[in-house]
Amino acid sequence: MYSARMEEVKENIFLYGDPSVCRFIPGFFSASLKSLSDPVAFAFLDVDLVTSMRDCIKFIWPLLIDGGMIYTDDSCDMEVVRVWFDDEWWRREIGCRAPGYVGSGCGLPIDTVFSSLGYARKVSDPTRSYKHVPWLHYPEDGMDGDLPSMSDSR
Repeated sequence: MYSARMEEVKENIFLYGDPSVCRFIPGFFSASLKSLSDPVAFAFLDVDLVTSMRDCIKFIWPLLIDGGMIYTDDSCDMEVVRVWFDDEWWRREIGCRAPGYVGSGCGLPIDTVFSSLGYARKVSDPTRSYKHVPWLHYPEDGMDGDLPSMSDSR
């Protein structure tokens, strides 16, 4: 159910992609991904299993460039999505905080029928990439007492 013959994989890439830019590595993720060493800017995962997602993250995330993204086709499977929020696992296995995941539980709204796509982005310095908005409270701002309402302009 969760595997395919190499011929089937190559046929799908030939039909829907460009095999000339692909490197095919047979085997289970826990063994085959150990051979990766080049920087990764973008990865697409469709793994369906928690153990497979962890294996892929363990070998791909350290190679992912700052600002790089991992998209998955597993956003409707909350057991698999939970991996992206498991701070304890991320600190132990990857050495950083869990990055979270956009599309958790419902997928990105790219189709009116169904979408199971979601993504995580590697950002080494979130303060550089994400801007604060005036209607949210940020603990690091040191605000005590009343929070501003959406009508407040600060």
